[in-house]
Amino acid sequence: MLLRLRRSTEPLQASGESNNIRRVSPRDTPRNRAASDGVFRRVSSIFNNRKRTLKSSPTQLTLSHGHSPVGFVRPNRLALSRTSSLSSLPSSPEIRRPSGLGRRASSLASRCSTEGHEKATGGAGLTKGSTSLPNLLDRPLESANLLAYPPTRIQEQTQRNACVLFPDELLEVVLLLLPRWTLPATALVSRKFCAVARHILYCSLDFQRLSERAVETLCGILANKRELSDQVVTLACHFWPTSSTDGNAPLTPSMDFLSALQNMRHLRVLTLQSFAFVLSHTPTLPFSLTKLTILDEALTKPQLALIRTWLLSQPHLESLAFPNCNTFTGLDEVWSAPGPEDSPMDTVQPAADQEHHQDFLPGLLRLHCPSQVAAVLCSSMKHPLQRITLNVHDTLYAGLRPSSVLRTLKGVEEMHVVFGHDVDKRTTEKFLGTAGGILTEVSTNGAGGLKMLEVEVSWVDEDAAETLYRIVTAIIPRLRGLQKLKITTPYRSVQTQVPMTLTVPLPPALPSPVPSHSSAPSMLSTSVVHGATVAKEFVACGSEKAYAKTWSKLCPSLIDIQFDFSAPSDTEIELCGVWFRRKVTNFRTR
Repeated sequence: MLLRLRRSTEPLQASGESNNIRRVSPRDTPRNRAASDGVFRRVSSIFNNRKRTLKSSPTQLTLSHGHSPVGFVRPNRLALSRTSSLSSLPSSPEIRRPSGLGRRASSLASRCSTEGHEKATGGAGLTKGSTSLPNLLDRPLESANLLAYPPTRIQEQTQRNACVLFPDELLEVVLLLLPRWTLPATALVSRKFCAVARHILYCSLDFQRLSERAVETLCGILANKRELSDQVVTLACHFWPTSSTDGNAPLTPSMDFLSALQNMRHLRVLTLQSFAFVLSHTPTLPFSLTKLTILDEALTKPQLALIRTWLLSQPHLESLAFPNCNTFTGLDEVWSAPGPEDSPMDTVQPAADQEHHQDFLPGLLRLHCPSQVAAVLCSSMKHPLQRITLNVHDTLYAGLRPSSVLRTLKGVEEMHVVFGHDVDKRTTEKFLGTAGGILTEVSTNGAGGLKMLEVEVSWVDEDAAETLYRIVTAIIPRLRGLQKLKITTPYRSVQTQVPMTLTVPLPPALPSPVPSHSSAPSMLSTSVVHGATVAKEFVACGSEKAYAKTWSKLCPSLIDIQFDFSAPSDTEIELCGVWFRRKVTNFRTR
């Protein structure tokens, strides 16, 4: 019964509604009612602070039936935040123009005020009231997904278009390949180029490449600008500006040079014309050297004592050289003093040596000096040297005691002995024989004996090579454990005849042959200086091969023998050296 009543009433309600719609006046149409309500709502919202809700909007009621009134602007959902709510929106304090009436006249000022209000309220990207099309275009979209080019892609493109930063190390390698005279112009490119170019210009200075006036100007700049003198790491000073214009006056360095030297805090490699003159004016220097070369041709005992006192402040020094020193005066009474030949040279040690006995040059590995200077410097060292080059200019008749000198060098692995013009054959044989008896023994601190020996003579007589070969033959049995031997003479032995036929081309330079694993007893190889040819018969003839075979039998540990000629003649086809190599198995050279 109840179901029938419902069915009977439904058509009646539909007909009643249609009748009511027909009676509505034109003023009550949905279009006119929506327009009047919209204007009233906009005007009243100025004086009303209440938040409008979804139910108070008549347009939303109309949209719920699926019919949009004519002239209604549908709110753009893209401009609204997905996480925001319409119930939390404050009412708009301005009257917005309907769509289609053009852009606002004061769009810039309105945009600034709107953005300021959004930042103050914390609601970014929220629409206030109904948003028209111009206002929607003026507002920034907060959702990155709505942009055609998201910010992340724009940032990546900007980073790709930015200039690539050059590492300082790579830039320094590139600038090192440029000519030195182009670096000042290159420094004008940028600050980084300027810093790298400045470092390259001042890192290594060699006064030999500059004129005297340029050296004076450079010393003045380095004395006044500490930031430039800090860049200097290597300094080669074969001459310096003097403080006196008189050519006969002593070579006293100028004040600018001394001031520049005191400012070089990062100096590591130094080559000086005379170090004693510098130390006499500047006893304290701030740098810590790793390599020092002193070009004095003569030294006295007071000068050596002054240098040695300053060397106490150089614990990181690895290489010390006096390559031009041929005369050492002031110790004549010590060398000629009576006493047994094998007594140690304790009398040449200054009193300060005993105080700093364990702190003197702990990192020194290579030394090049006269034999007398080596005796003074090495007598207070606790560690053995790796390589030493001795310039022998005295003789046994002048007071030279080889055992006193060589005993301070015990433990050295490589030794190069250069005998001067005035050294006789007897002194040479005595010195080399003593070296074989002392240096081949294992030292108390566990260091190995002598492994490589180089003997060089400056004799100018024709039989100099043959005389040296006979001396080596006499002392070679005492060199136990020796692995490499190099003999240097001005010329080859006169007993060797070099044929000029059957020549074969050789490469410009052949290194010393490396031992290979073979059963052949021995072989000879040659090297050429300027790419000339060498007679093939030279391998099978000459006294060098005969002496090499003899020495290899007298010293079984010897595996590499090199013959070097410092002044080859044209008849020898610019022959520079001959090497004898013993082919052994399972033996490794250093």
